[in-house]
Amino acid sequence: MEHIDTEIAKRGWSRNELARRAGLSASAFSLIAKGARGIGPEVCRKVASVLHVPETEVMQWAGLLDTPVNDPDLAQVNHKFQLLPPDKRKQVEDFLDFLLSKDE
Repeated sequence: MEHIDTEIAKRGWSRNELARRAGLSASAFSLIAKGARGIGPEVCRKVASVLHVPETEVMQWAGLLDTPVNDPDLAQVNHKFQLLPPDKRKQVEDFLDFLLSKDE
């Protein structure tokens, strides 16, 4: 929760404000902050979206991912990819497959 609190403070928000913006109830977010309730992937996605940080970063903060992304370029691409709807993600994957096939 420390990292999320830091991001909240940067914006001058309260935890309740983050919860509101993320579409979460203040009481549910309070339970998460106290450690009485786990934070799942969907909550991480919502928090990441509101804070404009990569989902993987919030999932790491929450302890859902062990390995940090040490490559800033990869983290940025991953973040942008996560913002795309499924049909656009498929187009990106197809394009990457095309680019990789050219190198073979």
